[in-house]
Amino acid sequence: MPSGIAESELVMLRVSGIGKQTDAMARTREDLASLRAIPGVSNVTIINQTPPSATVPPAAASRA
Repeated sequence: MPSGIAESELVMLRVSGIGKQTDAMARTREDLASLRAIPGVSNVTIINQTPPSATVPPAAASRA
């Protein structure tokens, strides 16, 4: 079942700060701006949950 998302175009990054974070929101804005500046990047956002994937896990595919 297709998810309706261009899954082959998605990249997920998990980042964390080093040292004391005095202004986490400012750092997040800087990180997002840096990612948007990369050639070929069309959009950047923050999410707290990944969308369901239409990809069938290898174990499930072998049982099909």
